[in-house]
Formats: sequence, structure tokens, C-alpha cells
Amino acid sequence: TMVQVNINSMDIGELSRRLQGIEHFNNIPLNEVEGIIRAGCIRSFEKDQTIFTEEECCSGMFVLLHGQVQLCKISLQGQISILSVINPIIMFNEVSALDGGLNPVTAIASQDSIIWQISSEKLQDLIIQYPRIGLGLLRVLSSRNRKLISLFQDLSFRPLLSRTAKLLLEISEQGK
Repeated sequence: TMVQVNINSMDIGELSRRLQGIEHFNNIPLNEVEGIIRAGCIRSFEKDQTIFTEEECCSGMFVLLHGQVQLCKISLQGQISILSVINPIIMFNEVSALDGGLNPVTAIASQDSIIWQISSEKLQDLIIQYPRIGLGLLRVLSSRNRKLISLFQDLSFRPLLSRTAKLLLEISEQGK
């Protein structure tokens, strides 16, 4: 069961400082970040609980504050393909929050998680008020687009052995 966390019971100052660690918020004064937090809501999800489902109406944008989330595609037969496993602090579901379209993936809490959520409408209002948030979102989306192009290129032009070697190299560089 999803539980809405009482925002007043949390340390808003600490949460604001954590959000300032995200590029989109790092040049916004602390008291204004607190106002941004209050524009959304903080929710708690238990392990294996679905946060939102693909192809449903836009659920808004989310920021994972604690825990872990899997972003997946689920086939008609129920097969789950995990596209990404995300850890704090990171935004997700920006695409549907920006265009108001359907959720492109299903999000499932893979650990007990605390998540900040804001509606598409309120996010758009914040972008107008704080253009830096919009610029940050553009950088994130551009980076993800470049990654998708790279994946497409690898799948289209590299043989399996070459793709495997590249993946092992990337994993070893990240695991230093």
C-alpha cells in the first residue's frame, strides 16, 4: 500500500539540501527549494510495489529520495524487461510529465522507497518560474537520447562479441 508521508514530519531543510544536489536545483535558494518540495508530495512505497504503470495517464515526475526503483516494460504475457535500476537521488518519468502523455514504462520499488512526486501541471508551472529546472531536464533528456542512439548503433553495427566486450569494459571502468 502506498503511504503518503507527512511532509511536515520530515526535515524539509535536509530534504531541500539533498535536492540541491540535483543539477536542476543547485542554484535555487534553499527557501525556494522548500517551496518546490511543498508543490509536490512525498510518498512511501514498499518493496515490489508498483509506483505507476506504463500506458496509463501521466503520473507526473518523480524523484527517488531513498530506496531503489526498477523501470520496466511488461509484455502482454507478463514478462518483465528491466530497462534501468535507479538509485537516489534521481528524477524519473520526466518525459510524460513534460508532454502530458502516457507513462512510457512501469516503475516498481525494488526496495522500500521514499519518492517525491509532482504533477505534470505543477512541474510546468515550476519550469516557468525556475527556467534552470527546464534547462536541467533538457540536459538529462539529451544525455538519455545520446545513450539510446549509442545503444541503437551498437545493436545495429556491432557483432555480439564486440557488444559484450564493450559492456564488460564499461562495467570494469565503473567498478574501479
